[in-house]
Amino acid sequence: MKKNLKYIIITFISLSIWGCKSQVGEDNNSDGGQKIYLYDNPVLGFDLYALNYGHREVNGTDTVYYIIPNEVARVKDLDIAKNSSAANGDILSPIKLTAFEELKYFTGLETFRLTSNEFTSLDFSNNTNLREIYMNFNWLDTLKIDSLINLEQLEYQGSNSSSAPASSKISSINLTKNTKLVVLELENHLLNELDVSQNTALDEIRVPDNTGTPITIDSLIYDQLSVREGVARQEPSVELPDGAIVVQDDNFGRALKEQGYGGGPISTGEYYIIPDSVNMITFLDVSDNGIIKTSELSYFTALERLDISDNSLDTLDVSSNTNLTYLNADHNTSGVSVMENLILSSSIDSLSIRKTGLRTVDLSSATALTYFHAESGYINSLNVSASTNLVYINIRHDKTDWESGNGLTSIDFSNNSSLETINIFRNGIVDDSGITWWSSGSALTSLDLRSNPTEGGEFTFTIPSDIYATLDDDSKARNIQEEVSGGIPPGAVIINDTALGAALLAGGYASSGLDGGVTKIYVIPSEAEQVLLLDLGTSSLVDVSELSNYSNVQRLYLNDNDIVTLNLSWATSLTALNINTASGFSAITTLTLPSSLDSLAMDKTNLSTVDLSSLTNLEYFIAEQGKIDNLNLSNNTELKVLRVRHTNSGSAWSNGGGIQTIDLSNNSKLEDIYLYRNQLDDGDITWWGSGSGSVLVDLDVQSNPAGTEATFTIPAHIWATLSTESQGRNVTN
Repeated sequence: MKKNLKYIIITFISLSIWGCKSQVGEDNNSDGGQKIYLYDNPVLGFDLYALNYGHREVNGTDTVYYIIPNEVARVKDLDIAKNSSAANGDILSPIKLTAFEELKYFTGLETFRLTSNEFTSLDFSNNTNLREIYMNFNWLDTLKIDSLINLEQLEYQGSNSSSAPASSKISSINLTKNTKLVVLELENHLLNELDVSQNTALDEIRVPDNTGTPITIDSLIYDQLSVREGVARQEPSVELPDGAIVVQDDNFGRALKEQGYGGGPISTGEYYIIPDSVNMITFLDVSDNGIIKTSELSYFTALERLDISDNSLDTLDVSSNTNLTYLNADHNTSGVSVMENLILSSSIDSLSIRKTGLRTVDLSSATALTYFHAESGYINSLNVSASTNLVYINIRHDKTDWESGNGLTSIDFSNNSSLETINIFRNGIVDDSGITWWSSGSALTSLDLRSNPTEGGEFTFTIPSDIYATLDDDSKARNIQEEVSGGIPPGAVIINDTALGAALLAGGYASSGLDGGVTKIYVIPSEAEQVLLLDLGTSSLVDVSELSNYSNVQRLYLNDNDIVTLNLSWATSLTALNINTASGFSAITTLTLPSSLDSLAMDKTNLSTVDLSSLTNLEYFIAEQGKIDNLNLSNNTELKVLRVRHTNSGSAWSNGGGIQTIDLSNNSKLEDIYLYRNQLDDGDITWWGSGSGSVLVDLDVQSNPAGTEATFTIPAHIWATLSTESQGRNVTN
């Protein structure tokens, strides 16, 4: 085995010397991926092939290796260690690896073992899932791992090999992004210092035999370690400097120190600030530091922008920060923050408190406020009367919290005529009485009042005309209507069904007016009689009986509604009807049609049959993906298009659903027959006689019946007019 192994490796080394070709090639057997050839790294190619992560091509005595990115991206554990006890030592090449440019394709890698190779550089930038690296006795003098935010264990002992280059050990390392690190071993390197202040999960550090051993590290990290080798505790200075103020919260103090705004720790372990050195700072970002108290913010008197998001504050007081215009106190992780009290400065212009535990916010002093964002929190009461410059407000609630009772029940916008965006989606506002609007003018373009007060009982809010006029189309399409000032004209007919009225009003088929101070939707009969088209699709309609006011309608679209009984016998001018359903099956169980229809579309209905006996003018009948299993077309002599296709689902064709027999003897004007997936067999179709001729071009009776597809014999006079495509299906003359 070893002789063969050496022979193969020598072959690849020869190939590398012979020539270096392009590493990328087309792959016809890898689900659309590429072949990455390892012409210039045959040892790595052999190792990956031995581990079943690579492939090879053999041409006589020549062998080349390649990988497929789509495949290696799924590798989670890669072990190419070459030490004597390595798990794969018996199958890998004994030659040590020096380069691994293809590591970038192993994007799913979580554990990487490469001990006792001779790598001088490695690029981990694409391996962001890595959790463990074992790389002792390699030759890297630089180790860049800031992209490895999931890294938990790193072991890299420097090499003492006589063949190692002079620069084969690291002298520094940046661990600030590796906040999940638990075990760190960097023995026998050139380290003089080590910043582990951000590595709060650390449990073990081994850094003996470094230039700076013992290396001084953060005292708080040192104290939590269970294993300490080669490190010493950073002893804080004993004295508090003159004029310094102790920071009550260590996490806040540490965060300020890291940004150069504080010092410490002193002998007590506390941090401090010097007020005279922070009173000119205008921007501060102390997000995600576990801060509980921020009393010392009062010394940052020039502060204009503060990001204190993702901390653990129950109270935040910025009332002393009279120059503060921007405050971000969001909570961006699961649940909501513990914040229950917020005291603002009158200078605040922009406030974001997403996912906080605040039930309300005192905005009485926030006269400069223009932006207020409190999405996904617990806000259930808010007074914005003092915030007359408000432009944006968002108090949208998450569904779970909202269903538990969180949300506004009322809000007064009478002083907020500058508003451009209002989002109070998912609150508890019951009706129009819960919202007070400003009296005149409007800059409002975006309004979202959906899911108020409940998802199933959404109220349609009446918006003053001057505000409604400035709204965008998306807002107008939601659960709102324009306020009207006039009454209902004499002779008008009020539409009593709420959903139908809203749909008619939105489509411009009806009007609204006040009836006893209450807005009603109405139609004027003489105007309704002039309507020839009604498009009421996707309107949550259940009862459409009041459509009879539109007695002359010719085209009616009722697709994607919730209608159960549909009686259109009154629509004596109706020629086209669409009751299709896009998802699932429609709710219609009873369907009564006018004899005037010439086009009927009813995809995805629950109906097993439909009475077409009175539809003598019918030309188009389309009922795809439904449950039709019986049709009588004897009176539909004008029929041109017949399409009844079933889906291959457990509720239809595969369980025996579909038409069993069909008589087309009176339908010689048919041009298109589409009966794909039914239960027909040869002989189950009765064709019209030769004396009637034929204009049939398109015929599809494939997948009939379920299970075994039959071959249908078509009369010669009909066969002659079929398209070549139709004749090529399961039919014969």
